[in-house]
Amino acid sequence: MAIFHLSIRPISRGKGHSAFAQIAYDTRTKLTDERTGQKHDWSKHKGDVIESQIIGPAMTPGHLAAAAEGAEKRYDARVGRAMDVALPHELGTKEQWALLRGFGLQLRDTYGCAVCVNLHHPNVKGDSRNTHGHIFMTARGVDENGNFSTHKIRCLDDRKTGPLEVERIREMWETRCNRALKKEGHSETVNRQSLKAQGIERPPSQHLGPQIAAMSRAGRKMRKAEINKAISSESRRLAEINDNLHQLKHHGNRNTGNQTREKTRTNQKLQMAPNREPHRSSSPRQTYGVAVRGKSRVSYGGNRPDRTHPKTRVAHSDPARELARFLASGNDLSRLALGHHFRRGQLLVGSLRLLRTIIRILENEQQQQQHSHGKRPKV
Repeated sequence: MAIFHLSIRPISRGKGHSAFAQIAYDTRTKLTDERTGQKHDWSKHKGDVIESQIIGPAMTPGHLAAAAEGAEKRYDARVGRAMDVALPHELGTKEQWALLRGFGLQLRDTYGCAVCVNLHHPNVKGDSRNTHGHIFMTARGVDENGNFSTHKIRCLDDRKTGPLEVERIREMWETRCNRALKKEGHSETVNRQSLKAQGIERPPSQHLGPQIAAMSRAGRKMRKAEINKAISSESRRLAEINDNLHQLKHHGNRNTGNQTREKTRTNQKLQMAPNREPHRSSSPRQTYGVAVRGKSRVSYGGNRPDRTHPKTRVAHSDPARELARFLASGNDLSRLALGHHFRRGQLLVGSLRLLRTIIRILENEQQQQQHSHGKRPKV
């Protein structure tokens, strides 16, 4: 998918930078710094440049660099600004260049400076989708004849307005990228905001840079690359967790709907109950701790007695004794409600214990009979 990337940095003499070095790199040309005599040769990489143009006065890259350097007198002066942008790989080369050039025109119209824009191929050792652009902005305004203004563009240098202007530039690039993607029929968009501002709960990955990325692709273990792998793995895991949470939430809503429907059906049955005969599953009464189907003078509603009556006996710890009492009172086994006091196999356990007791009684009676027949009467 398309990603947002725009970095802007000042070109300052105090940090050893120069307009010659930056423009020579961006345009892949050979330039010599007239102030220091230092040579900057990037002409061997001329094939990296797809398109290049200076927006503003008709100048060559060398003339633009010399004019930008000559307009500043201080040893630590800022001679310009450099930008790096990532072009959406969903766009073709023609559309990418139109996007980059239009952005350069907007910068010139907004700040009145001269702009050098360059579209580069992806690095042969890197990601094939990484078509990118390099932009150089002068620190002063430039008219049509190439004359530099006596005043700098201070809104970008001020500590208060500078960050706001940088955010404005980022917003301009975001708007243009999304407009270009939409024009070509793509649904993807880019967003300049951080992941936290977007509400995405995952840490941002770290920028590797060309050297670390090349060493990582060569098989060397790099700390930043390992961190990005861990972030990617955790992001997938977080996405799975969020998906599961969403499914559970949806499942809970579905269960709530089912419970509502069941409650409605129960109410309908209760409303229809006076107009028909009792169903087989009508509330059983309790007899000796076991649930029995049928009518009763006082209906306790199974295991849930009526509020107007005290709670009666519940299931006992010895189901065999209760079952024996139930049978001794002349009741039929068919009247047992299996779903109440004899749950989870208690009815089977009680039956087996009762059967074992009966077998023991029969064995004892048989032994007594054999013993009585075995004895001979005394003469």
